[in-house]
Amino acid sequence: MKGFRHFWNERYVPAMLQVGSHLMAAFSLGLGLPADYFCQFYDRSFWIMRLIHYPWVQLDDLQPGELGCGTHSDYGCVTLLIANEVRDCLQAQNLGGEWVNVQPVSINKQRAFVVNLGDMLEQWTGGRVRATPHRVLPALRPSEKTTRSGRLSIPFFFEPNYDAVIKPIFTDGKSKQMKPIVYGEHLLSKTSSNFSFQESAFSKKSL
Repeated sequence: MKGFRHFWNERYVPAMLQVGSHLMAAFSLGLGLPADYFCQFYDRSFWIMRLIHYPWVQLDDLQPGELGCGTHSDYGCVTLLIANEVRDCLQAQNLGGEWVNVQPVSINKQRAFVVNLGDMLEQWTGGRVRATPHRVLPALRPSEKTTRSGRLSIPFFFEPNYDAVIKPIFTDGKSKQMKPIVYGEHLLSKTSSNFSFQESAFSKKSL
């Protein structure tokens, strides 16, 4: 598609990096820190962007407990999520443990972003800020006449540098004292547990 690569590489990604940087500055100020406090940790951001398609599921085919994506929190700083208008899919868990629908939002006919807070903010703040537990329910086809192909989701994961050492900022007794972690090691740990491959599946014996 003409212009596809140019749009994402030259316009969208730089804009998302700028939005992520502004949000981190806002968090810094909210925590009583200098606005540029976190800049040292993401000047080589290991950002990730995905395009995810959740195809329609017929109600009659839905299995008990079936999910489009299981419960998890995101690994980095913040996630900037934009999606099409399919409703009743994304859910976030509140402090009471209840699941709340996060519906697509438009402001003046412009799609707004959903922002998830990630594991690194929880680590930095010693739990003062909680990484957002969330999940995705199956996209139920509303009617046979629907022409859309299902739910489309474009998350942009604004991450620290791969080798950034993340440790709690506060030592005032109000925050959990967590051990320092390297973001890249945390990322590998989380992704390897999400996508585990059995060695036997790729052994010569199985081929």
